[in-house]
Amino acid sequence: MEIKAIHHSDKIFGNYIERSKNYWVEYYIENKNRVNELEKQRIFDFDFVKQVYKYAEELHLIDRSFKLIIKSLEFIEVHNYAPELNKAYFKGGHKVNCPNVFNNVQLLDFMRKNYSATELFNMILAWK
Repeated sequence: MEIKAIHHSDKIFGNYIERSKNYWVEYYIENKNRVNELEKQRIFDFDFVKQVYKYAEELHLIDRSFKLIIKSLEFIEVHNYAPELNKAYFKGGHKVNCPNVFNNVQLLDFMRKNYSATELFNMILAWK
């Protein structure tokens, strides 16, 4: 099944659609017992394409946000004996408390787990 983007016709967004589709297919396979317990009407009313597209937009927003975060990052203040005090400093004097974060990869993982895509993007817009 191929899903075509409505507003995003470029190949890059097609990758997000594909990642989103694969995520949801895998999710429903893993949770097939829960899906089997749903009422038939809820299944008929459900819009899988809309769900895939919405998640693809979120993935796209997260990736754009991560690129801007790395671009704006000045340094990570690391406390070896008190890692719960670690902070990330960004251009413009903005900082984010990031406990137990010691490098860029851990910072992105921390931000993905603790902030929604919209929160990340709004945070970055506030920095500019």
